Amino acid sequence: MTETLDECKRRSKREIDQGAGTVRGRYITSVRGQSETYLIKEQQARAWLSDTSQEIELFKLPCAEIGITGTDMLDVCTKITQKADEWVALAAAVEAVRLGTKKQIDAATTVNEIEQINSSVMWPIIS
Repeated sequence: MTETLDECKRRSKREIDQGAGTVRGRYITSVRGQSETYLIKEQQARAWLSDTSQEIELFKLPCAEIGITGTDMLDVCTKITQKADEWVALAAAVEAVRLGTKKQIDAATTVNEIEQINSSVMWPIIS
């Protein structure tokens, strides 16, 4: 059975969302609770960096990484915030591709046009 234009649009947009998830999955640990851990770790790192005279033991997640992620609290918190900033840049680029492609799909008037849009998607890469 041949797919209608509306069916093709719905399928293609689902595939775009799945593609965005695949790209994100290359750069994050996608397991239950991990995103919350990343957010808390980033918040604690930024809070400590805003006033480094605070007791490091109050910032449990970054403190736990001393000797693993970095040599001391400053090193750990700097690396955590750098990684978070890289993630935000990647997430923004992925969203631009995802939403822009879906907009093109919505505007398409033929199944062939949608297939051409799908085949030309270029997901961002960070090194």
